[in-house]
Amino acid sequence: MPAPTTCRQAQMARGEVDLPLMTPGQGPAGLRSRHLFDERYVLIGRHGHPGLRRKLSVGRFAQLDQLIVPLRGGGLAAPVDDGLAALD
Repeated sequence: MPAPTTCRQAQMARGEVDLPLMTPGQGPAGLRSRHLFDERYVLIGRHGHPGLRRKLSVGRFAQLDQLIVPLRGGGLAAPVDDGLAALD
């Protein structure tokens, strides 16, 4: 599971972490930050999947079962989860 922001800030203060990479808006207010890149998400579904037969809206996407595959293990949550939760 990813370390909470307060934990990262303490690690930086102790010199254990020099440069954390975080999702925009999650860094502590007292740290300088710079936007490095934008991410794109892709939807992969099997041909003929019943949930993908019609044009896919954000609402319909949020209703489908989701699978997130982290590149390095850890927590199975992603920024897209926050965005979808905000739609409720």
